[in-house]
Amino acid sequence: RVIVAALLFYLTSFHSLSNLPLSNPLLFGIHQRFWMHPNLLCFVFVGIGFDTAARPFSSKTTSGLMSMMMLALPWVTFKHNFEMADQSQNRIFHGYASSILETLPPRSLLLVNYDQSWTSIRYMQECEGLRDDVVSINLSMMTYPWFKTKQQLYDELKFPGSHYTKGNNGGFAISQFIDVNLDNRDIFIV
Repeated sequence: RVIVAALLFYLTSFHSLSNLPLSNPLLFGIHQRFWMHPNLLCFVFVGIGFDTAARPFSSKTTSGLMSMMMLALPWVTFKHNFEMADQSQNRIFHGYASSILETLPPRSLLLVNYDQSWTSIRYMQECEGLRDDVVSINLSMMTYPWFKTKQQLYDELKFPGSHYTKGNNGGFAISQFIDVNLDNRDIFIV
């Protein structure tokens, strides 16, 4: 009961507080990434159910049959869904990030504000070595006070405060950040 209550609480509270409309296919996909943990709870219930169903039949034949079912079920699911879920040839984010980076002038500053943009651009820079002259920085991460400990990672940039914020409390506005960095590079926002 506690596990079921935890599962229902997680699904209800997460979806009601996430501020992402489930009618948008892209945002629905983002929601799906967070279903792995509650799915683990469901898989535990499936295992408990199989164990409970097998207990009255303690013969070796029945145990062997149940073991085969436990192995066959994921295999059938895998075979049934593999073609639809196969993303090995998907080059959309590769092309997206490349098209952004390749069009920038040398030594540009790229301010990024969305997970998929950020991760695809950083992948292309860090893993494939594309446009390492471009400095990319995540605007969302700049909004946290702990960002002041990460500023040294960007030694070629100037930060007029501890973090990007609307209020002053040691932070800076985006206009201040752009002003202190505009003299030595072109600035672009994704």
